[in-house]
Amino acid sequence: MALRFSPDDLRDARCERGITKSALARQLETAWASVHSYERGQATPTMARLCQLADILDVPVSRFFRDDA
Repeated sequence: MALRFSPDDLRDARCERGITKSALARQLETAWASVHSYERGQATPTMARLCQLADILDVPVSRFFRDDA
């Protein structure tokens, strides 16, 4: 079983909480373009960044991963 980062699940978690990309970027102290890249699958966040995202969005880190099988 291989887990992979799921950009769609990141976007869904953000939208479920009514947080804009800009607001999330501010909380992460990063550029809007970084959040956009994560959600488009153009970049994969580091584990440290995933932990920050999970904390801000109040979800487990596992929410951002899917089984590749």
